[in-house]
Amino acid sequence: MVYAFAVPLGEGTNNQAIVINPPWRIHKYIQELLILAKQCVSFQCVHTYREANGTTDLLAKHSHNKTLYKFTTLIINYLRQLKEAIYWRNWEFKISDVRS
Repeated sequence: MVYAFAVPLGEGTNNQAIVINPPWRIHKYIQELLILAKQCVSFQCVHTYREANGTTDLLAKHSHNKTLYKFTTLIINYLRQLKEAIYWRNWEFKISDVRS
């Protein structure tokens, strides 16, 4: 399963993100991932550099233009065809819904 999220960060660059390093903005989502990981028989987290991962890079770019939080869960069937997506689900909600 691949779990991806884009959080609206406002204007900025990846260099600013490295300097500012706001872990508090994603703390809630990290906790959700940890809960999800505990429900799995096996869990592995792998870091991929931005240059090698176009999907993640696209999410990062979109996070600066978003006013909605977006979560995506992708479950992949590795047994049939290479990375055939069998389930795709998106959640979107306004920032005001989160802050209330």
